[in-house]
Amino acid sequence: MDEERRREREREGKADEPRAPHTGGPGRGPDEEERDHARRIQRDRRARLATALSVLTLVVLFVVFISQNIDERPTIDFLLFHFQVSVIWIFLVVAILGGVVGYLLGRPSRRLRLHDRKGKG
Repeated sequence: MDEERRREREREGKADEPRAPHTGGPGRGPDEEERDHARRIQRDRRARLATALSVLTLVVLFVVFISQNIDERPTIDFLLFHFQVSVIWIFLVVAILGGVVGYLLGRPSRRLRLHDRKGKG
């Protein structure tokens, strides 16, 4: 990270400019803030990578399960209806319903969104 910043400053012609000395007052120096910022970025990247790997693993398991059971046609009993349908269609419907439920549970409530708008405007 420091090497990258040094190169960037050299390109801008600011490499020879001295940094302002830290006065030692309350708060943190610019180096500490930069390190904290870099740590937050790294932590966010790791979290996104973990999420992506989890989703990829679930998708692979989903595809393997469907491919092993593609010839199965279970009987579905729902209320007064009885019908046979391929496993792939059952899982497609369940995946779509799961996505909708996940989206609805994950988004902020209307009250929270209205409160955020009032605070910004």
